[in-house]
Amino acid sequence: MRNRFFVSLLTCAITLGHPTWAQQSIQPNTARGLALSCTACHGVAATHAPTGFASLTGQSKENLIKQMQDFKQGRRGGTVMQQIIKGYRDEEIEAIAGYFAAQPTSH
Repeated sequence: MRNRFFVSLLTCAITLGHPTWAQQSIQPNTARGLALSCTACHGVAATHAPTGFASLTGQSKENLIKQMQDFKQGRRGGTVMQQIIKGYRDEEIEAIAGYFAAQPTSH
């Protein structure tokens, strides 16, 4: 059941045709929507992640981009993250990282 929910959420995020970050068209609400897909594993507020998953808020945008790109490029292993992140364009990864980096760490 959890897998179906996650796949549905991921599919929704991937199938939305988002404009590119380079054009400065990824709006804050769109970045928030993309980041929402991360909360299935990393927690609702992404500050207190379930055991075994990294907390996303409180990290720098650069670090988050590096970690996601490492998964995407196969430089970092994991259970499902390297498959999930392949569905995101670089511009979307930047938007997600920017969203989490901008969130306060205390919720």
